[in-house]
Formats: sequence, structure tokens, C-alpha cells
Amino acid sequence: MTSVDLLVVGDLNADLIVRGGDVVPAFGQAERLVSDASLVLGASGAITACAAARLGLQVEYAGVVADDLVGRFVSAELEACGVGTAAVLCRADGRTGLAIVLVREDGDRATLTFPGVIGALRAEDVTPESLRAARHVHVASPFLQTALRPGLERLLRAAREAGATTSLDPNWDPAGAWRLEDVLAHIDVFLPNAEEARRLTGEADVERAAARLAAAGPTAVVKLGADGALLHDGDQILRVPAPTAGRLVDTTGAGDTFDAGYLVAWLEGCRTAGALRLGCAAATLSLRAAGGIAAQPDREEAERVAATIEPLAPKPAATTVDGPAHPDATSAEIASQPAVWRRALALPATEYAKLPAPGTKVLALGCGTSYHVLDAYARRRRQLDGGITRAVIGSELDEREEYDAVLFLSRSGTTSDLLRASERFAGRVPMTAIVGDPDSPLPRAVDTALLLPFADERSVVQTRFATTALAVLRRSLGEPLDGAVADAEAALADGLAVEPLAHEHVVFLGTGWTLGVAHEAALKCREAAQLFTEAYAIGEYQHGPIALADERTLVWALSPLPDQLRRLLGEAGADVREPEWDPLAELVAVHRLAVATAHAKGLDPDQPRRLNRSVVLES
Repeated sequence: MTSVDLLVVGDLNADLIVRGGDVVPAFGQAERLVSDASLVLGASGAITACAAARLGLQVEYAGVVADDLVGRFVSAELEACGVGTAAVLCRADGRTGLAIVLVREDGDRATLTFPGVIGALRAEDVTPESLRAARHVHVASPFLQTALRPGLERLLRAAREAGATTSLDPNWDPAGAWRLEDVLAHIDVFLPNAEEARRLTGEADVERAAARLAAAGPTAVVKLGADGALLHDGDQILRVPAPTAGRLVDTTGAGDTFDAGYLVAWLEGCRTAGALRLGCAAATLSLRAAGGIAAQPDREEAERVAATIEPLAPKPAATTVDGPAHPDATSAEIASQPAVWRRALALPATEYAKLPAPGTKVLALGCGTSYHVLDAYARRRRQLDGGITRAVIGSELDEREEYDAVLFLSRSGTTSDLLRASERFAGRVPMTAIVGDPDSPLPRAVDTALLLPFADERSVVQTRFATTALAVLRRSLGEPLDGAVADAEAALADGLAVEPLAHEHVVFLGTGWTLGVAHEAALKCREAAQLFTEAYAIGEYQHGPIALADERTLVWALSPLPDQLRRLLGEAGADVREPEWDPLAELVAVHRLAVATAHAKGLDPDQPRRLNRSVVLES
């Protein structure tokens, strides 16, 4: 199959649009006259596909029609709009779907839908060849596609495995169940309207609804009708108003045309208000004629109108997905960790293939938090016989050994020590970087980059990027992480593991790979809360450091403690916390304690003393 920009997997039907006068039927065999009726191409996915083709994308469609008059009309209309139909299945049995759309003078509408074969498409009907040929896969109306729904998660996962990005427009759920939790982690862009977002989340406030959806993994793009649209990416909320509309004829399919405009810009790399503007412009222009496709604009016309839209000022996404607003960005990012891990763990195999292969000798370079993460990874990789792995602080690099691969880890991608190291290894050793900011210098300085922009943070104190990177690295070693995600959710749902200010001295202990986690836990408490913390290997702690333990001390173990050490700590009067969850989830609990302690001391965890988001050292 020829490569395409967009594969739409969706419903297919025709719309009979009835407009003008009193369109509310009167039973009792009464007859009412209306001013207009037209048969047009309907279906959310079909309207999106036609709009995307009109805006310049190469588009293919996967859906089902019957071998009947309506089915032939639908296929012909798609082809007339420039949409490929090679993946449209034509069934000899059944009838093609048909919707009767009753449009009032104010633009509001009601729809009566005969589904026909709309729900007949199955996940296995979308061939691997179609997925491999597509840059992006968009799914429309999953609630209507009853045969597709059971395999939808598998289909979206396969699309990502094939290298495509994904999006989904839920549309209305006639059954009223409103359940899509299983697929959200496999979607890059989620495109509900405001009422659909509310129904899916149970939130009356649309921004809180968007926050819940974004916390599950995708960028949430919520269509607000005449009020424009908003975007929630977990860090910030962007909102744009709709442009001034001319004569409004029919709102049918406006949201689907918005999807196309937004995705066109998104596929070109625009992940900001510019994509919202193009979506709103395309949607508004589509209102000029009856039906969803008759007035869809071309790219030049849509860009001209988009340029007239002035976006509102962005604002930080400071609300939780469960409860009141967070007082700081760091807390919001801590709360998002389970959802962000799920999204990272759902990355396609092609992304994980960028990481060091088993048996290779690896040098892992990082600074600060990134070093502690890589130290944990290096120890775990050796424990699992993955190969020789050495973690080194970027500023301390003085390696004369030969390595098969170099792995960099940097949230900002601007760390000067790592950029200098990349120059040293360029052209000599294959280099891979895990980076949060895709526009930073480090991805361009290495051979391969695994980008985690959805895990990036606004806060100075690293939380979710570090834990997400470690989750990815552990998954690359073959470890299952479902338990860790569930544990992190429990760590967030429970009360604080330790009361803030109850201890003046906190010691984190680990062994093997959890020693790296222990050092990171101690660093978090020092950065965010200016707390006196230390970290040691469990076996090393009795060789001197235990002399400081007393009734003011908390010892937080990330691996089980031996009985002898437990007894000595009891004699010293120290409090002891032993591990309850996976070490990653324990780190989430430490994050919460660090922020709570900062607040108790009157500190701002978003602005730690003498720290910046990226450290650039003079050479």
C-alpha cells in the first residue's frame, strides 16, 4: 500500500439532513413541511477524512459499507473528496448506515441513526499493511463501532508499534456507558467535545475534565463549539476562541472538521495554540453549507482565517485529577506519574529498540537526578545479566575503556557536561539519549534519541521525568511494570507515609539497584525541602553512618532490612520505614513527603534555593 499521512478508522454512513421550519416530528400521522432536505456523506470519521484531504493530506479510510445504493453513494463521495477507499470493506449482507439529522434554525440538531453495518468493522480488518503505511491513525466513533471496540486497544498498540501516532474522537455514546479508560494510554491526541469530556470524566468543569483525560496519557483537545477549543497537555492549558462566523447554515460535522485542521498542524510539528487555531478556522468555515463536507476549506483559506484568531494567554495546569487544586506545579507533576508511566510503557517497540541491546557494554552518562537513575539502571542491568554497564557522572568522565554504546539521560537536553561528552564519542561509539525536550541540542548531538516530551516538567525539582525514564529503562530489561504503576496509584491515594517535620534527619537505604533510588530520594528531600538527608547501601550503613541515628532520625529503607540492623536502629530510638511498594512507588511517596515538608517550612517547592531547571557549567 502507498504511504499515506492519515489512516482514518471509522464509521461510514450517509446523512439525510432536514432543515428549516419546525423539524420536530408530530405523530398521529401529521405532516409538516420543511425548507430543505439533502443527502450527504455523513459519519464523523468520513467528515474528518474529507477535511484532511481538502487541507492537503494523503488520506486512506478503513470502514464498512454494504453493497447497496447508500453504500455506493458513500464510497463515491469519499473518492470524490480525494480519500482512498482501498481499505473500505463492502459487505454483501446488511445495509449501510443512515442518519436523519434534524436541524433547527438556531443550528442545534438531533440525530436518528440506523447503524446498519457501521458497527461491523473489526480490529483485524485493519491490516498491518495499512498501519505500516500510515504516519498517523485516527479512530472515530468507537462507541458506534461495536465489533471494533473489543480490539481497539490492540489496534492502537499495533499502530504505535508500526511507528504511527494516534488520535481518537469519541463522539456520543448511545449506550451511556462512557468507558474508554483502556485505550487512553495508547492515544497521542484525544478530541472530545465539551459534553463528551464531561460524560467521560464525571467533571462538570471542562478544564477539570480535560485534566483528568490528560492525566490518563493523551493530550486532551476539547472542542467548545462557539467558544473555540482548549488543549490540556498535563502541564498547561491553552485556549483559543472561535473566529467570527459568517452566515451559519449547518453545524453538522464542524467538530470532525476541527479534528482534521488540528491534526494537519499537529502532524507538521505544531503542538501549541497554532494547531487549535487551524482547527477552529476549518470548523467555522465548514458551517457555511448544509452537511459536513460541502463547505470545508482548503489550506490557504483555513490559514487566512486562523491568522485572525488571537489565542488567550496560556495558564499552568494546576489541578489534580482527584480533588482540589495543587498549590504548586511540582505536586501536580507528582500526581501525574502513574498516567505518564503508562503512556511511556505503551511506546512502540521501535522506540524501545533504541535502547542498549542485551549483551552490549554500555557507558551511561548523566548529572544529578539523571545520574542516580542511570546508576539504578546500571546495577539492575548487571543483576539481570543484561551486560556490563557503568554509570558515570557527566562532569567526572575520564573513561579510557572501550564501550559498545553510550547512553545519555537528560530532561532538558542542554546539560553542558553531556554535550561535551557527546563530542568526545561522536563518530566513534553509537550514542543514544533519553530526553524530555525534543527541541534541545542533545537529540541532535547523538545518533538516536528516545523522546519523552509528555514526561517533561515545568518544575525545577525533577520527579516524573526521572521516574518515567527509570520505568522505561526497567521495561527495556524485560521487567513487568504493571505492579509498579498500581503501587504508585496507591502511594498517591494513601495519606503521607511520614508526618512532615517529625524528623530532623532522614536516611535512605538501598541495596543493588535500589541504592540509586535511595540517593535520588535523599536528593529530592534536600532540593525541595532543605532537609538533612543521607543515602547509603544497607550493608554499608553499619560501618560508621549509623552513629548519627537517634530519636530524631527516620530510616527509610527501599529494600528489606536485616534483623540485626533493625534491632540496632530500635536501640538508637530511630523510626524505621520498610518498603511497602515497588521502589519506584516508594520514590513517589518520598516526593510527596518532600513537598509537604517544604510547605510546612514555608518554602516554595517550585523555586528551590540556588537551583535552575538546567545546569550549564563553564568549560
